[in-house]
Amino acid sequence: MVVISTAASSQHTRNEHTSDVGAFFDAALALHRAGDLEGSLRFHLAVLAGDPGHEGALANLGELRRDLLQAGFAHHRAGRRAEAEHCYHLVLSFNGDDADALHLLGVLAHQAGDDATAAEILSGVVTRAPSHHQARCNLGVALSGLGRIDEAITHYQIVLEAVPDHAVVNNNLGSALVNRGRAVEAIACFRRALAVAPETPGVLANLGNALNHAGRNAEAEEVCRRALAIDPDFVDAHVNLGNAIKELGDGPGATALFQRAIALKPDSVVALNNLGNAMKDERRFAEALDYFDRALAIDEAFAEGHLNRAGALKEIGRHQEAIAGFRRALDLDPRQAVAHSNLIFALQYDPRTTGVELRDECLRWTRMHGGATPVPPHANDPDPDRRLRVGYVSSDFRDHAVSFYVEPMLAHHDADRFEVFCYSNHPLEDGVSARLRRYAHHWVETRSLDDEAMAARIRADAIDILIDCAGHTSGNRLRALARRPAPVQIATYFGHGGTTGPFLDHLLTDSRFTPPGYEEQFCERLIRLPEFIAPFQPRSDWPDVTPLPPEGPPVFAFLGDPARVAPEVMDLWAEMLDAVPGARFLLKHGTFDDQRLMDHWRGHFRALGDRLDIEGLPGGWGVGMEVYSRISVALDSFPVTGGTSTLIPLWMGVPVVSLVGHHVGQRSGASMLPAVGVPELVAGTPKEYVEKAVELSQDRQRLTFLRRNLRDMMRHSAVCDAPRVMRHIEESLRDVWRDWCRDRR
Repeated sequence: MVVISTAASSQHTRNEHTSDVGAFFDAALALHRAGDLEGSLRFHLAVLAGDPGHEGALANLGELRRDLLQAGFAHHRAGRRAEAEHCYHLVLSFNGDDADALHLLGVLAHQAGDDATAAEILSGVVTRAPSHHQARCNLGVALSGLGRIDEAITHYQIVLEAVPDHAVVNNNLGSALVNRGRAVEAIACFRRALAVAPETPGVLANLGNALNHAGRNAEAEEVCRRALAIDPDFVDAHVNLGNAIKELGDGPGATALFQRAIALKPDSVVALNNLGNAMKDERRFAEALDYFDRALAIDEAFAEGHLNRAGALKEIGRHQEAIAGFRRALDLDPRQAVAHSNLIFALQYDPRTTGVELRDECLRWTRMHGGATPVPPHANDPDPDRRLRVGYVSSDFRDHAVSFYVEPMLAHHDADRFEVFCYSNHPLEDGVSARLRRYAHHWVETRSLDDEAMAARIRADAIDILIDCAGHTSGNRLRALARRPAPVQIATYFGHGGTTGPFLDHLLTDSRFTPPGYEEQFCERLIRLPEFIAPFQPRSDWPDVTPLPPEGPPVFAFLGDPARVAPEVMDLWAEMLDAVPGARFLLKHGTFDDQRLMDHWRGHFRALGDRLDIEGLPGGWGVGMEVYSRISVALDSFPVTGGTSTLIPLWMGVPVVSLVGHHVGQRSGASMLPAVGVPELVAGTPKEYVEKAVELSQDRQRLTFLRRNLRDMMRHSAVCDAPRVMRHIEESLRDVWRDWCRDRR
C-alpha cells in the first residue's frame, strides 16, 4: 500500500508540475512579445528550473539573449548607463560567461572612467574567448588609459595578426606607438587604417600627429588640412595642424589654430596646453601659465601640462616651482624622458644642488629611459691608425651659442684622418647651418627618425666615435645614444655642461673646468685637454673694440639670460653698487623686449633698486653690440655660469668677473678666464666676487689696459686657436680609439 500510495502521489506531482511549466512557457512567450524582456526571462528561467531540457525555452532563451543585448546596446548608445548595465547583467544571470555581455560591461566601465575595472573584465573575456577581437581591441584602449601602453600594443598586434586591415585597431595601435616614441611605425599603421577608411578625419588627424613627431611637418600640414576639409570643426585636426605649422615657422598661424580649437571645445586639455606652449615660445609667460593652469584644472594628472608649465616657470626664474613641476610630470608619467632631462637641467639652477646629486639623477635617467636592450657587438674595423668616422649629434647646428664652438671644430678637423658626419635634429636651417654643412662630409637630418631608427642609421654609417653636443638640453637624442650605436661615445661641454649618462664613455674637459677630485661627479671618464675645452670662433661682423667710457661712475652689466641669476647673487650685485657711489647696473637681453617681462624682471631684481637699467634687444645682437662701449665691468651669472656670455664681452674688451662653485655648471669662468690670460678675474668666494668687481671698476688704468689688449690676448690664446685645440682633441680621440681597439684583441 505504501508503495502504491507513493507512486500515486508521485504521478500527481509530476502532472501538476508539467502543467506549471506549460503555463510558465506561455507567459514567457507573451511577455517577450509584449517587450517585457526581464519578465520573460524570469518565466523562461522558471521553465528551465522545472524542465532543464525544455527545447522551446532553450531556443527562446537564445532569442531573448539577443534581444536583451540589443536593448542594452540601445540604452548604451543613448547614454542610459544604468539601464544598459541592467540588460547586460540579465544576460549574465543565465550565462555568467557570456563574452558579449561581459565585453559591453567592460566598455561601460571604460566610458565611466574606470579603466581598472574595464581591463579586469575584458582580460577575462579574451582569456575565455581569444578570438573576440572587439573585446581585445577595447582591452587595449583600457590598458592605454591605465598607462600600460606596451601591453595595449601587444593586444592590438594580436588582433592585426588575424585581421590586418582592421581600421580601428590600426588607428589605436598607431596612437600607442606614438606614445612610445615609435612614430615611423605609427605612420604605417595610420596609413593602413586610411586604406580602409580613406576619409576619416580622426585617423587623418592622428597621422598628422605622428608625422609631427617624426619631424615631417610639411606632410603633417597636408593631412591635417585634408581632415579639416572633411570636418572644419574637428578639434584634433586644428591642434595638430597648429603643431605642424609652428615647427615650420608660422607661430602666429599656430596660435590662431589653437585658439580656434579652444573656441570649439573650451575644455580641450591638449588645445589649452598647446596654446600655452605657443605663448611660451613668444615669451608671453604669464599668458602661457594661465593656459597651462586651465588645462591642469580640467585634468590635474595631465603629465605634459605639468612639464610645459614647469618649463615656463624656469624661464621666469621660479626654479623651485619648476623643479617641483618636472618631478610631478615624471611621477605621473615615468616614461617622460623629456621631463626628466628638463629636471636635470633645472636642478643646476638651484645653488644647493651638488655635482654628485646631478650625477645620481643622470644615472636615474639612464635606468628609466636608456632601455635594457642588449647591445650587439660593433663590427667596426679595430685598426688603431686608420681614418676614423666621427659623428656629431646636435639640435643646434644653426645660429645658436653652440655653433660658436662647433663651427671651428668642424672647420679644422683633419680630413685625411677623420671623416665627419653631422646628425642634425632641428626642423629649420639658417645661414650658419649652411656653413656647417660645407664642413661636414655627411649631413644627416634625424628629426624624422625615431630613436631605434636613428641608432640603426648611426650603426649603418659605421661611426667609430660619436660626439654628443646637447646633453640634457632641448632636442637631445639621448635615447638613441643610449642604444650605443657607436663603439666610442663622447660627451662635450656644450648643452647643459655637466655629466650626461654612463652610455657616454668620456667627457671632453680641461683641468680647470674639472680639477682633480671632480671625477666622482661624472658617469663618464674625463679626457682633460691640455689647454681648453673647445675652440671659440668670434663672428666676423662684430665691431672693433671701443675706448673705455669717459670718466665717471662705472657701469656693471650682465648680458645673459636673467633666469641664470640666483637671488643671492643679486644681493652681491647690490653690495657692489653700495660700494661704488653713483655706479649703475645694466641688464640687456632679448627677454626684455616684452614690456611685461621687463616689468617682471624689474621686480625680480628689486634688490638693485633704482640703480638698475634694463634694455631689450630689438633687432638682435647684430645691432646691439654697441652696448659694450658703455660697460666698465661685466659680471658672470651664478649658479649657472656663462659660456658665450663670458667670451663675447672679453672679445669686445670688457673684463668679466666670475664666481665659481663646486660642480661644472658653476665653473665655466674657472676654465675660460685663465685660458684667456686673466685668472685674477676668477673669484672663489662671494666676498672675493664683490671685492674683485669693485676694485676693478675703480681701476681705470687696469680697465684701459684690458680694453686695449683683451681681444689680442684672446686671439693668441688657445681659446681662439682652433687648429691648436683641435690637434689636442684629435689626439684624444685617437687615444680612446686605440684603447677600444686594444680591448677588442
